[in-house]
Amino acid sequence: MTKLILTRSATSKAKPLEQAKAAALVEVGEVIAKLRLRYVTNLPGQEMTYQEKEAQAVAFLAADPEPTEPGDRYGFVFAEVGVTAPTPFEVAQVILNIATLFRSDVGPAIERLRLATGKAIGEATTRDQIQSVMDAFEADAEGLLIH
Repeated sequence: MTKLILTRSATSKAKPLEQAKAAALVEVGEVIAKLRLRYVTNLPGQEMTYQEKEAQAVAFLAADPEPTEPGDRYGFVFAEVGVTAPTPFEVAQVILNIATLFRSDVGPAIERLRLATGKAIGEATTRDQIQSVMDAFEADAEGLLIH
């Protein structure tokens, strides 16, 4: 009687690890999206609104003398008076402070976490390594929420 020996190809053996990596990357993307939503709004056109508000705030603070009417250059700044801050000057300051905070601190921290985790997942050679990466990712993401 002939003994039947079954062997799996390298591709077949690698498939579970690749599936685990793909699932981990999906989870990373979902968590990163939630982190970003703590700082930005996920509405159609909102990114354009933020960019325009920042541009108007910069122009408002650079203007001399200080504008007293919105005209066609400061509509967003004046629209937030009494909501974001009591004066157009203070509104412009708040807008720039938030933009600077996101650009210099929160945004880069979130992006670094996303990139570093993706790299570590890609380099993992076992499911246990992927789990370790995901455990570290979860802890780092929690730290950003507290931030």
